[in-house]
Amino acid sequence: MTTYYVATTGNDGAAGTAAAPFRSIQQALDSGLRPGDTVVVKPGTYNEALNISTGGNASADVTIRAETPGTVLLRPPSSAWNGISVNANHVTVQGFEIANARGDGLEANNVHHITVLDNVIHGSGESGIQFNWSEFIRIENNTTYENASDGWFSGISIYQNRNITGDTTTEGFRTIVRGNVSYDNVTYSGQHTDGNGIIIDDFQSTQTGGYPSYTYPTLVENNLVYQNGGKGIQVTWSDNVTVRGNTAYHNNQDLANTGTWRGEISNSQSSGNVFVNNIAVADPGVNPNNTALDNTSYGGYRNDVFFGNNLTLNGRAGNASVRTDGNNSMPSAADGNLLGVNPLFVNAPNDFHLQPNSPAIDAGTDSYGLFGVDLDLLARERGDVDLGAYELGSGPVLPDPTPDPEPDPDPQPEPDPDPQPEPEPEPEPEPEPEPEPEPEPEPEPEPGAGQGTADDGMWSDSVTPNVPVHTDDRALEVGMRFTADEAVEIEGISVYRGAGAEGLRSVTLWTEDGTRLATSQVAETPGAGWQHVTFDKSVQLQAGEKYVASYFTTDGKYAVSTNYFTEHTDGGPISVDEDAGVYRYGSFSGFPTASYDSSNYWVDVMVAGADEVREDDGAGTPADDVIGQAGVARFAQPDANTWHRVTFDERLDDPVVVMNAMSDNGADPYAIRVRNVDSTGFEYQIDEWDNLDGAHIAEDIGWVAIEQGTHTLADGRVVSAGHAMAGENWTTVSYGHDFDTAPVVLGQVVGTQNAHAVTDRMTVTETGLRARVADAEGSTATVARTGFDWIAMEATDDGATGALAGKTGRTVDHGGHVVDFDGTFADDFAFVSDMQTHRGADTSTLVANVLGDQSALLRVAEETTNDAETAHTDEVAGYAGFEIGLISGLADDLPI
Repeated sequence: MTTYYVATTGNDGAAGTAAAPFRSIQQALDSGLRPGDTVVVKPGTYNEALNISTGGNASADVTIRAETPGTVLLRPPSSAWNGISVNANHVTVQGFEIANARGDGLEANNVHHITVLDNVIHGSGESGIQFNWSEFIRIENNTTYENASDGWFSGISIYQNRNITGDTTTEGFRTIVRGNVSYDNVTYSGQHTDGNGIIIDDFQSTQTGGYPSYTYPTLVENNLVYQNGGKGIQVTWSDNVTVRGNTAYHNNQDLANTGTWRGEISNSQSSGNVFVNNIAVADPGVNPNNTALDNTSYGGYRNDVFFGNNLTLNGRAGNASVRTDGNNSMPSAADGNLLGVNPLFVNAPNDFHLQPNSPAIDAGTDSYGLFGVDLDLLARERGDVDLGAYELGSGPVLPDPTPDPEPDPDPQPEPDPDPQPEPEPEPEPEPEPEPEPEPEPEPEPEPGAGQGTADDGMWSDSVTPNVPVHTDDRALEVGMRFTADEAVEIEGISVYRGAGAEGLRSVTLWTEDGTRLATSQVAETPGAGWQHVTFDKSVQLQAGEKYVASYFTTDGKYAVSTNYFTEHTDGGPISVDEDAGVYRYGSFSGFPTASYDSSNYWVDVMVAGADEVREDDGAGTPADDVIGQAGVARFAQPDANTWHRVTFDERLDDPVVVMNAMSDNGADPYAIRVRNVDSTGFEYQIDEWDNLDGAHIAEDIGWVAIEQGTHTLADGRVVSAGHAMAGENWTTVSYGHDFDTAPVVLGQVVGTQNAHAVTDRMTVTETGLRARVADAEGSTATVARTGFDWIAMEATDDGATGALAGKTGRTVDHGGHVVDFDGTFADDFAFVSDMQTHRGADTSTLVANVLGDQSALLRVAEETTNDAETAHTDEVAGYAGFEIGLISGLADDLPI
């Protein structure tokens, strides 16, 4: 058994070893593979389409895998059709991201014993994963989204299985579709019949004569399917299929599909099937025919199927939401079905885990089989099975601060609920992360130990935690709840950050009820240790009052010690009670209230000397009503290395900055990058794509800076702003505010983690956005995770108050679309725009050419590193305009 290696730095004339890897994956595939051989692909982007024509045998597969799942992007050229074509038996494909294939992301025809694991497949014109006329198939732990833009296709599609092996004796499931996440697969052209999350299609071979019905057992379990154009899970013309433990939510979104059989989970013209332990939630607001389940047939055929222990909802309690055309049977409450019952998800569509009081808990059965783990790969409980894809408590892997099972008083959706849109594997659960391997860790310090004077906080700089960097990498706020035992001034906050931690954004001091007293923006410093961050001015605390000191980080990796704050402890001028460590997950800073296992997150306060304490003047001075600033920058870009500085008129607390073109002077396409954002201003550059020389004629660049959080503008509209991290994979971001309709969202790449030009792409809904960072199609570099800032605001019909926001229809392409805002602004204004959809797969930016004070021409500008073709499909564009100068919010800004 031989292992062949491929790397972006390799050479196809090399030996294919670890020391001398091939350059192309196809070269490795064509190297005479034998059963048991493995092709290992090192991280990077590979612009090729693959044909796997050599497989293994019953003893061993041929395996092609990413060295680390999620780090290899396979991007087939525009001349290719499929991303990966499997034309051999006994093959395993594992760990790839496959993007923007014109045909299927992965297609397999007339093959058997094929395993597809841990892949992320998106942007395919046809299906994400497509099997035709095959058997012995395992499709597990994949994510498929934004596929099926052309008619007839789905996220995962298995069509007309056939007994091509001739094996009639092997028992058990021959086809398994397990643990996948499939969403946003919507048809835009061609026949609007599919766009399903998962479909088991025509195993009876009704559409092809001469083949017998395939009746060997098939299993579909532990999958999450949501917001697809077609059904969530469809079983049509296919028998002996078990569908168990899945979650389907708000599918059937395609309004061009005129069919009336629109079940979230659907059985059509099929028998011998079992539907058990599923959750199906329909959205009849999209189409009144949308139902949670359907069991339908025609032509006198009656389905023989069983529905047991399923939960249905269509938004109206008590409504079963089931369609049974063809005189078919209705699911019965006597069989354990909960019909018309709210499953109480944590925060759909961002988090489909169950709340602790969900009726789906322990409502399932293991009588029809049970896989050992749920979608999070954590244990299912036999006999007390929860409905849906997640078992209660399975959650994302958090060895220390597992979220409290009680709802957060200020709930915020998690920005990237695994395994949705930024699909990177979570670390395996561990009882406790191991300490650093070098010196023996010191004994855990006791609360209050290591203090200097009584004017210090809880710890001195000599005190360090045993777990300096936790493996949790989600954005969150962590802090310490404390009592001021004396009237003292707080000069700032100290936080401990371990080596390798990134994403530290701000520190904040709060009152007990969540009023923000002071915030300072901060950047991560190299190395490990205590970081001391001072406020612009000290904050006076009242004796006997409780406060919270905290910090916000976009990448987690906090220091933590569990079982630490187990009793009241005096730390000089402040003291803490048990469970003093608090946290809150969310894509921007917010008041932390949850606690876990008496954890200490190593946050402290900087207390001024007692002899310098001023008279108590209350609970601190809140910020003024200035929440941001808008302006226009105009610079020529002399080369790829020059940065331009923009300075604010007033200091802003933790500003979020977005920019975009207001002119279209230069012929070469470009992106805009921002760095070094602080309370006084920021730097930016016009970043031409890497096939160009980097020099660019002067452009007018509109910019808007809004303090992180949620605010109310003078006209009563709400604007939210926040920080996140994004990379090549999709990241889900919540707004922190419940917008009634999808807001206008403006995004911005922040930072220099990528040495080459990159831009952001988004898809926007009313509940949140998904963002990713895209580089040039011809680039072979790996896209690193980088900062992503965003501003979301309610639209308005006019800008009479000096702030305009709106969206086009699906009308903006490479040719351009004019937005008219005549009479909106009395003075000079800044105009910023961004795409709200991701219909076109080619890397591109939105360019605005503002035509005086009357209108702006918006167009999509594709980069040309891969080909000279720049035609782009129509997108929805969002835009916002502010009169130049400071932006004010109402005094009663929404709490954040």
